[in-house]
Amino acid sequence: MYVDQIIPDQEYYDPTATHPVPPCSGATYTVVQGDTLFQIAQRFGVSLAALLAVNPQIANPDLIFPGQVICLPPPTQPMPVCPSGLSYMVVPGDTLFTIAERLGVTVEELLSLNPQITDPNQLQPGELLCIPEPMPQPSPPVPPPMPCPPCPPREDLLYPVPGRPVIGPVPCPSRENERYPSVPTGGPLPEPYYPGTFVYAGHQVPWNECPYRPRRRRLCRRRRRRLL
Repeated sequence: MYVDQIIPDQEYYDPTATHPVPPCSGATYTVVQGDTLFQIAQRFGVSLAALLAVNPQIANPDLIFPGQVICLPPPTQPMPVCPSGLSYMVVPGDTLFTIAERLGVTVEELLSLNPQITDPNQLQPGELLCIPEPMPQPSPPVPPPMPCPPCPPREDLLYPVPGRPVIGPVPCPSRENERYPSVPTGGPLPEPYYPGTFVYAGHQVPWNECPYRPRRRRLCRRRRRRLL
């Protein structure tokens, strides 16, 4: 058996016999393996409805055969030249609103870039639309660093301030230092001071007001011994 050899009683399929070539006023196209009417319409820039209108012999749009000759209508619209260089091909079920929502633009922007659209409610599958360039998302502003407040001079810290170190300690009497060695000392109390004045750790208390008391237990023991 050789290629293209016809065996007796073998059925031979002739596309032109079952599908005669219609009289075409324009160009024609011969179907190849893997073609669909939708792909052919997209390739030549026409709508599927316009392609079916000039081929009334096609009863089922989903059934075409390799070698079948179909008529091509004139292009419904020239290929648009998009300012941004970006285009979108309409698919079945698309509307201007869904396309604008998908691309993050408004319908008015799409209409301004596509003046060939006469009826916004009638989009043909395979139609090319110009779309604007995506707007870059602005980055959130970075707040400037807060300047550090100027440090106060250390000479003005004459008295203890809560949360600040004591400068220029003045020692309390030696007995107080021996009795309370861990208590820090500071400057003298501001005058005048009255009974009930709060004294903070580090204040210098006058000698006659230092909380030093003699030990009474030893005196009591000495008196008992004398009595005995």
